[in-house]
Amino acid sequence: MADAYLSWEQKRVKALVHSLRHMKDYAYRGTWEHQLSRARNLAQRGGLTKSEMLAKYGRFPKRNEWWGPEKDRDEWERAWKQAHPKPVSVDSTKPPSDSQARL
Repeated sequence: MADAYLSWEQKRVKALVHSLRHMKDYAYRGTWEHQLSRARNLAQRGGLTKSEMLAKYGRFPKRNEWWGPEKDRDEWERAWKQAHPKPVSVDSTKPPSDSQARL
């Protein structure tokens, strides 16, 4: 009910602030971590898309349930990480930190 007492300018500012605060982070979608997450979800469902999975099983897999051909998630994740190594980003403009200098 508090919104009823706001002017239209205040309502507009409130809506803009809300939309900025809850924007999707599209930069995350291009990262290695996002690729791993999407591949893990697909593998957990046995390589089936959501619609195929629902048609076959009628439900989503439970939290620790694994429908893929591998024994479990750890086995799949080791194989996936070996096939898709995490890219190493090197920023030549920064001096190495102490932990990197010791290596």
